[in-house]
Amino acid sequence: MNNVFTLGGAQQRIRELQEELDKRASHLTRCQEECSSIMRQLVSGQQKTKELTIENLDLKESLKTCQEVQKELTTEVRFCESGC
Repeated sequence: MNNVFTLGGAQQRIRELQEELDKRASHLTRCQEECSSIMRQLVSGQQKTKELTIENLDLKESLKTCQEVQKELTTEVRFCESGC
């Protein structure tokens, strides 16, 4: 009779452990999904940063060109104002 109680207790413990394992597996799945989502956001952010960096370099080059042209035009205006 003692073995029956021991077996019953062991089976109950197995059920409890299985429930705990199921909960942990479910939690792990949610964590993996969250990590995947964060990784996708990170990759998207890196791509956007790359695009904006390229755009920024283009804008800097355009600004430099505009400043050079403005300097040339300012010099020409001053020359013309001084009596062409």
